[in-house]
Amino acid sequence: MAVAAAIIPAGYHVQKGSIMSDEAGFAVPKESLKKLYIIYGLSGVGIALVFQLAQPKFSFGQFAGGALILLGALAFAFYVTVTTKVIFLSAEGISGPGALGRRISFVWSDNVSVRSAVYSKMPGLAIEDKGRKRITFPLAIARHPEFQHTLRRLAPPGHALLTAIDKLQ
Repeated sequence: MAVAAAIIPAGYHVQKGSIMSDEAGFAVPKESLKKLYIIYGLSGVGIALVFQLAQPKFSFGQFAGGALILLGALAFAFYVTVTTKVIFLSAEGISGPGALGRRISFVWSDNVSVRSAVYSKMPGLAIEDKGRKRITFPLAIARHPEFQHTLRRLAPPGHALLTAIDKLQ
């Protein structure tokens, strides 16, 4: 575990027995999702209110119950989103879920390209190789200081992902 202590920032998940050895996993930062989920919540409650007002007899109990169920579902979705690791960095390379959820890995020496992409309706980056393997992850992770610090420490100089991260700033 000495290697893990050297490469994994405090507070990040260490996943054992995966394709790569000790690795740092990164989830979408809460700050980048709060506004989105507030908009979803207010929109849902607003729609529920409009439907209730369209009824011949307004029932505050039904409205409140529906709003609580909606907000509870959104809170659960928010929790799952911010606790699910999307991208992993290790001394060997980078990995993450592919288009079908299957784990895709690239070693640092692989010839990859990085381009803009969309990840779950959020702006993101895609890491691709010539064999059509692709990992997509949110731009919010790429901009996060812990991710950038870990990437700079692990990736070799001139790696395509480092070049793309430098262009973000």
